[in-house]
Amino acid sequence: MAKIASVLGDNDISIASAIQKEADETTQTAEIVVMTHPSSEKGIIQAVDKLNHLNVVKEVNNFIRVEV
Repeated sequence: MAKIASVLGDNDISIASAIQKEADETTQTAEIVVMTHPSSEKGIIQAVDKLNHLNVVKEVNNFIRVEV
């Protein structure tokens, strides 16, 4: 989570909450859902690209923009 938080922080993205779903022992993976505080779209796109290249991230499956 530290590497993920670092990438988000480097792109001025603040984490509002994070939930880790049950881990898969076989693949040694876990799904993490991250909600952020309002952020720029440019920052999100850059962060997703960097996250996809981290050795601790298998894939970024989706991101959904939530308007308030």
